[in-house]
Amino acid sequence: AQHEGNVKGMSGSFHRAHCKTIELVACALGHCKTRLTSLVKPSCRELTATPDVHKTVMPELGSIWGKLCEEVGGTRFSWSADGKESNGWVELQDHGKLSTSFGDGTWQVDKNDASIIEMEFGTSWHTCRLSKGGRFVVERKVMKRDWKKRACWVVGWPQDDKRQEPLESALGPHWGKLVHDRLHSDSSARFLWAHDGTAVNGWLEFKSNGVLVTSFCMGTWELSESDDRCVVLIFGTSKHVCRLEEDSSFTVEAQYWRNSEERRDCQARGWLEDKSVRPELWAG
Repeated sequence: AQHEGNVKGMSGSFHRAHCKTIELVACALGHCKTRLTSLVKPSCRELTATPDVHKTVMPELGSIWGKLCEEVGGTRFSWSADGKESNGWVELQDHGKLSTSFGDGTWQVDKNDASIIEMEFGTSWHTCRLSKGGRFVVERKVMKRDWKKRACWVVGWPQDDKRQEPLESALGPHWGKLVHDRLHSDSSARFLWAHDGTAVNGWLEFKSNGVLVTSFCMGTWELSESDDRCVVLIFGTSKHVCRLEEDSSFTVEAQYWRNSEERRDCQARGWLEDKSVRPELWAG
């Protein structure tokens, strides 16, 4: 009888312990459910707030970047380290916050030039200039650790923008025909650059959507609105107004500091690359 009483007592204790365990598990599950709900809710709020974020960031982007982002309906840009294939993205958010596939950072519009946004993320500062064709180039990259410039060939474009104007038509009737004829006989329409009008010290090449690739750095180009024989090239420290001559060479008829109308002396000329012409320029 005593044994049976002990067994019943143990059974009762076990039952009470079992019920207590179930109660604790239920509480724990309920707590987890509450925690999960609280974690999910902010994400939902963020998703519903995205349009409002776009509304607040657009005015911060200024007249040039803001206009493009309004047209394409977003502020995320593909990032291409080689200027050809995308290898990441950057997204301009409100209050100067920058989200990228490489890590978070900051951005701000240049005070003197609304076509430039300075992006800071990773190990570097990136000076990004937007072309009139809706693409940006990193015209300068500076490392944080030593403040030294690094070579950079980055091109970016809005992720939702598939527009691409043919290069020949964008360059107009004169420059466009010259490039068109060369591209049909060669794989490149590269122009040589002679800083003193004679000795070649670099080259440049027109790309679609206003992107300019040069041996000095990345830049932008646009056809002059008042004279279709002139293109405006912006690279390095200057803006160059280049006139196409009848012999298919070009002269820099005006050069200005990039962010001002202060004119600079310039004797630069250029012509299509052709190693069979004036081979003395290729010595060394």
